[in-house]
Amino acid sequence: MSGVLLGHRGGRRSAFDRRTASSWPDLLELSLGLSDVDGCPGRQPVTRHPYATGFEVRFGAQEWQLARDGQPRPLPRDNVGEHSATIATVTPYGVRRPHPVDFVVR
Repeated sequence: MSGVLLGHRGGRRSAFDRRTASSWPDLLELSLGLSDVDGCPGRQPVTRHPYATGFEVRFGAQEWQLARDGQPRPLPRDNVGEHSATIATVTPYGVRRPHPVDFVVR
């Protein structure tokens, strides 16, 4: 999986963001799982919220949907340099606010 670095831009959390054990996870909160996809690095967004049905990924002019429990998708490796994409959680009620994700292809 050498050659690709991932980063996430996020803001600071406030005292109001602390959740108790009895509350639902934040619908906008997601993380990235990394894995090997046919010898190339791949990523799969992950969320704990029960209303999430999948994810919408935008990278340049490309856009695709990933199932919540679907297979990881390989990272694009054909263009060396720094890149940005967005990943948004999809629910039965629509697409939520996207998260920016930065990565570097070497």
